[in-house]
Amino acid sequence: MALARPRRLVPPGIDIVVGLGVGLLDLVGSLVQAGQDPGEPRQTVAGTALLLGAGVVLVWRRRWPFATSVVVGVLIGSYGMAELPDPPVYVAMVLSLATVAAFATRAHTIGVTAAFVTTGSLAVVLSADAGPDDWYAVFVPALAALALGAAYRERLAAVTRGRDAEVGTAIAGERRRIARELHDVVAHHVSVMVVQAEAGAAPAEARGDEVAVTAFDGIATTGRQAMVELRRLLGVLRDDTRTGTEPQPGIDRLPGLVSRVRDAGLPVTLEVDGEPRPVDDGLDVNAYRIVQEALTNVVRHAPAATARVGVTWSPASLALVVDDDGPGPVAWPADETTGRGLVGIRERVALLDGTLDLGPRPEGGFRVAARLPLGRDGAA
Repeated sequence: MALARPRRLVPPGIDIVVGLGVGLLDLVGSLVQAGQDPGEPRQTVAGTALLLGAGVVLVWRRRWPFATSVVVGVLIGSYGMAELPDPPVYVAMVLSLATVAAFATRAHTIGVTAAFVTTGSLAVVLSADAGPDDWYAVFVPALAALALGAAYRERLAAVTRGRDAEVGTAIAGERRRIARELHDVVAHHVSVMVVQAEAGAAPAEARGDEVAVTAFDGIATTGRQAMVELRRLLGVLRDDTRTGTEPQPGIDRLPGLVSRVRDAGLPVTLEVDGEPRPVDDGLDVNAYRIVQEALTNVVRHAPAATARVGVTWSPASLALVVDDDGPGPVAWPADETTGRGLVGIRERVALLDGTLDLGPRPEGGFRVAARLPLGRDGAA
């Protein structure tokens, strides 16, 4: 199985410089070798093209490690079997083998190693002036590169497992947090239902309406049982974090949130488009938390000069957009999760059956855009 490539933090220009540099290094090594040993053949245009071509192919080694190693092997193998001056070490071959061992599948790595041993042996044997130094120059650096690539592969696998475990813990924590908030919302509604049922039983009893009294009593009893089960549920989700007694915030408190973030030093504006409408409490609190998490992510991880919060109401959905002009998360893309804030946003949007679009903006900066569906009465 091939390992996932590491996050693309190296600019493409660096790969181009590395590829050309490796080709030139091999070429210069061959020229120096030819100059030091009068018995060495002279370098030719074809030999120069083969060495430089092997270096240029390395530009794509991160994206296609197996294919790159095959092409480099063909070019270096052709060079080795020709009457051309050999560099002290074929750096292009060493780098391509290390990349294959680190990122390609094990089957590809075994195949490339076998092909390298075969072609390398043929190149040395068929060379007219083969000697011990040729075997050393071909095999020792290459096998060392394979060993280093395999070691890096194991290290990368361990890091990936640790990251996956951390992401899983973060997701579980965010789900517990969301569940606690929704517990408060549901518990409030159920308690109101119990109070209203108990209040409705008194007038019904005064009228002598036993059927209504029985119904109200049943509602109150069921509500109290539901409260007990909700407390038990919260106990299962408990992680020693207090839920607090304050009402859960909603969309109407976004101006206060924006004001606090502005006071903390981030110039941020709030734009509301469309006619606000009542929504259910679950959507209300989660919409607030989505904006809160997005702004917190900007302040903590992507220092920006300005930010903008957009809230757009339509008959079918509520759109929330947080834009900034900062550099964004250090590592992107986030098939990988790049922080607990973004994990929480994903979980909340999924809970509400919404859609989420987040990532770098073409014009610079970072965007978090969530669209939450609304029913006729504002329910999610």
